[in-house]
Amino acid sequence: GIAIEGDDLYFAGTDGIVYHLSAGAPDIEPPTFTDVQPKTGDKGFFDGKELTKIGAIIEDEGSGLLPAKVTMRLDAQDLTKDAQAYLAQGANEFGHYYVGVGQQKSLDPGMHRLVITAEDFRGNVGKLGVNFFIGTAATAERVPVSIGGEFLPKHLKVKPGTIISWTNDSGDTRTVVADRAVAIDDKTVPEFTSDAQYPEGIPAGEMWAWIVPADAEFGTKYYYHCRIKGKEGDGESFGTGLIGLIEVAEPAKDMPVTPAAGGPGGGPGGAPPPPAPGR
Repeated sequence: GIAIEGDDLYFAGTDGIVYHLSAGAPDIEPPTFTDVQPKTGDKGFFDGKELTKIGAIIEDEGSGLLPAKVTMRLDAQDLTKDAQAYLAQGANEFGHYYVGVGQQKSLDPGMHRLVITAEDFRGNVGKLGVNFFIGTAATAERVPVSIGGEFLPKHLKVKPGTIISWTNDSGDTRTVVADRAVAIDDKTVPEFTSDAQYPEGIPAGEMWAWIVPADAEFGTKYYYHCRIKGKEGDGESFGTGLIGLIEVAEPAKDMPVTPAAGGPGGGPGGAPPPPAPGR
């Protein structure tokens, strides 16, 4: 635990020694995170039924963790209050704190983002950000899009169930928002938006993804824009600025190779016969 006397801190290290830090003692390292749940692996795909708990172990070998400064968010859900209830149970035998919540309901298919921040007694802040996918398979087709001065490719033709992943290469904050809105739970919301996972926009260098509905009909078009550098259209045509289009289409097929008429021996439409010897 932590003991405070004036400007001095006393805490038990993981090696069993009680350390004493003065107000001027250096501590430049932020809290770190281990044993993150869910364990997403390399691809970040797994069955939603396997998700029973989300969280992580937080440790700080310097001045010690400040539990009141820990926050936790899953997509647009603020789970800080529930997470701090776990923290109130104190550290384990190694001096590490666990922060987390039990999953109460199944998550919708698609990408989700877990964000945990933690601060120590010296004001150093550590941040954990994890993206994972529910309701799809690691073998699903994935199409990348780069966000720069424009969305590249600007016009995609993909089949239902394809995962579209946007990586922000612009050097500044960007968003991905569908032009067309739908009614969900008495609210009108975009068909897809990165705002749920990145409410302040997708930071430079990070990625957001969306899964084309498996029941989407061929010919369906999803126009979209960046709400920072673009403006939505009417849902049936492009808006202005930073804009893009996803079209659900039949997969491209290789054209069959048709032999020339007359076959390899020549004849009408075929290749001419080779010249006779000596000519």
